[in-house]
Amino acid sequence: MTKATINLTGSLVVEEIDFFLAAYPEGHPYRAALSHPEQRRKLVSWVLSRVPNRYALLQDSQGRPIYPDFQSASLEKRLKVEEIIKTGIEEILAKR
Repeated sequence: MTKATINLTGSLVVEEIDFFLAAYPEGHPYRAALSHPEQRRKLVSWVLSRVPNRYALLQDSQGRPIYPDFQSASLEKRLKVEEIIKTGIEEILAKR
């Protein structure tokens, strides 16, 4: 059976970035800057380097990885990640 190690926190960070950016109208500087894949990758990496990461080793009966959703993340953790995302966006935009 094949096993996979996945970063569960990465899923949360991507989800929270999408949610955060959806709150801004089209054309907003945050949305415009992060519409570029490289800038988005920088933000994800920036945030992941500043929060505790949680990993899982997952597989199904045929050895395929199973990717759970991250609904189990506490509100406190989601708010902390959102705060770090805001700071990260400002940092990344300042370096452009």
